Formats: sequence, C-alpha cells, structure tokens
Amino acid sequence: MFWAVAIDVLVSERREIRALFTGPRTQGLVAPLPAGVTVADAFVDAQGVAYVDLAAKEPAPPASGSDLELLRVYSLVDSVLANEPRARSVVLLWNGAQRITFAGHVDTSAPLLEDRKWVK
Repeated sequence: MFWAVAIDVLVSERREIRALFTGPRTQGLVAPLPAGVTVADAFVDAQGVAYVDLAAKEPAPPASGSDLELLRVYSLVDSVLANEPRARSVVLLWNGAQRITFAGHVDTSAPLLEDRKWVK
C-alpha cells in the first residue's frame, strides 16, 4: 500500500511500494514526487530506522508550499512504515544527504514517525 496525493489529503492505493514513484491508478490522484525521482538506496538499521535515499538530477527536492511538502513527505514516510514491519521511523535523504528541511518547510533533520492526519 502507498499513499498518493489528492488535493489536500493522502489517499491509499493497494499496490507495490515501487508504484509510489510511477504514480497512482486512481483518477484525480497524483504521484507525490515528479517524474525522474527514484530510490537510490533504502535500508532499515538495527534500531528500526528506515533510510530512504531519493535520487534525482535536481540538487534539492521540488519547491512547493508547506501543505504540498507535508503531503509529499508523509506520503513517503507513511508508505514505508505501512509496508516495512521492521521500520519504526524514516529518515529521508536526497541524493545521499540528509537535509535539515525537505524543501524548506518540513523538518527532516531527525527520523520521522507515522502521521496519518493527512490521510483521507
């Protein structure tokens, strides 16, 4: 299962986690990140922290307002935590580096916990 972005909420689709990057099948939903963003690496450490390294040609995640950035981040975080039973939190990396904020709004300096308040 992964969480796709609707206008101002996340909506679930039952699909493989890789589908998060190919986009949703449901009309009216969009992929959380633009085409060209892939997962360069992902692993879960002994403490249950899942590290997801997003790779793209761009040096930084796409700019957006704070609401869209929250949806993007928690689409990824909640999808990982819903699908990986060993994971308790998620660290998002961009091109191999952990950023203080994802794209200027959401604090990603520490592991993120599930937050379903964005889910419809």
